[in-house]
Amino acid sequence: GSGVWIRRWFTLTNEQNLRYWPSPDDEENNVPPTGEIDLHYCIDQTVNLLQRETCARPHTFELRIAVPTKKSTDHRLFASENDENDEYPTNSIIAQPFGKRTLFRFWLSADSKEDRNDWCSILNQILADLREWEVIS
Repeated sequence: GSGVWIRRWFTLTNEQNLRYWPSPDDEENNVPPTGEIDLHYCIDQTVNLLQRETCARPHTFELRIAVPTKKSTDHRLFASENDENDEYPTNSIIAQPFGKRTLFRFWLSADSKEDRNDWCSILNQILADLREWEVIS
């Protein structure tokens, strides 16, 4: 990675998407999100702490999202629909071919071990539910 981390405020929607903003105030003031991650495309069985050899930043976990390649060119998949100049947040993800899909790696870092455990627990339950309902792409 680039070694540069950009702080974001994340919320989980009822549609099993993670939306993010530069700050919690932006969400409270109904500013459109900077981006959105659709968990229906997550290829991981579980979300876990990244090993220190992979990422030295504490409390960091990875989401791997694989979208059909055609959709990966749709900037609205990960960016705000209200800004026509949005592009992929390439400073926070790594994209690579993945069969007929494009794989995006999102590294998320919580402020504390407790926050990380809470996020991982919630995300793991959502991923299990999506698999149970057979709606994971």
